[in-house]
Amino acid sequence: TRILAMDDDLRTKANECIQ
Repeated sequence: TRILAMDDDLRTKANECIQ
C-alpha cells in the first residue's frame, strides 16, 4: 500500500508539473 501511495503521490506531482 505504501508503494502505491508513493507512486500516486509522484503522479500527482508530475501532473502538477505538467500543468
